[in-house]
Amino acid sequence: MSNSHFKGIIIIAMPQITIKPDNIIFICNINDSVLEAALSNQVNLSYGCKNGLCGSCKYKIINGDFALNEYNKSILTDEELKEGYALLCRTTATTNLEIFVPNLQNRSTPRIAIGNISYIVKQNKVSIITVKIKSPAGFVFKYLAGQYVNLFVRNMQRSYSIANACQENNEVMFHVKHYDDGIFSQMVQNELKIGSVLRFHGPLGGFSLNSLSSSPILFICTGTGFAPIKAILEECINGKCKRKMYLYWGNKQIIDFYLLDDLHNIEHKLDIKINLCLSCENDVRYRSGRVTDCVVDDFTDLMDYEVYACGNLSMIENLYKLCCEKLNLNKDKFYSDAFVPSL
Repeated sequence: MSNSHFKGIIIIAMPQITIKPDNIIFICNINDSVLEAALSNQVNLSYGCKNGLCGSCKYKIINGDFALNEYNKSILTDEELKEGYALLCRTTATTNLEIFVPNLQNRSTPRIAIGNISYIVKQNKVSIITVKIKSPAGFVFKYLAGQYVNLFVRNMQRSYSIANACQENNEVMFHVKHYDDGIFSQMVQNELKIGSVLRFHGPLGGFSLNSLSSSPILFICTGTGFAPIKAILEECINGKCKRKMYLYWGNKQIIDFYLLDDLHNIEHKLDIKINLCLSCENDVRYRSGRVTDCVVDDFTDLMDYEVYACGNLSMIENLYKLCCEKLNLNKDKFYSDAFVPSL
């Protein structure tokens, strides 16, 4: 960072951030993280926890110097740091930076939208909610399958992945898991009904399919991490995708699965092998063990694959290590959206 002198006053030049390859440029306040600066300038970077825990905002800095605040070293390894990778939520720029962010040009600018619930049903431990967007008038809500929104109800805000591919009818679906001590999820279960008004901000995040690739895909999820995976699979159907796919969906109990009829319909329309994995029950209709166990049973080398993972933070961490350190996956082909739950 350079200092300029003018009539005895020290002027500190704020770093300029350039997003490559789209050449999007913004200024970063010296007290802000790069992620904070990006979001304040309406640059739709991926993020999750904002605390250096989940890895959603991990990008490669291809030029410039930076400093990192405390972060989860299992998400950003020392080797990756040497290669220029950083968690932007924990990164402060000390010089001008150039950051590589693929597919940013395809992401819509986030905005506030308002709609009414057109469908709501509880299936096992999950509420499936469809919202018909009504406002702003004439607004078409465009997003990439895999992205999420911040949902507002009363004075509470929660992040939920969109669970369906983008549609012309302006309807979006959410999967809300119920927790016995969850203030938000209990309110969804007990108070929301058809016609209820919901407000949200989005689309957000960069978890989406690399449409330029022809590599076979592993989709791996736990719990309601199935939501963005379902949206991506629907988008694959719409785009007549011919890639070979494998889905590993893990839960503790059979009752934790939902929308299995929808999943079987997807199975008939794609070249996909579906694996439902149970970690705390045994049933001949399901595979036994965690999703990571099932993956390592089925694969010895993922060099030619892409992995899309969504679920709890622990699963994402373990899966990343397994795929990249033991199964030869290129770390640039591991795409993830880690859930950091809030009740």
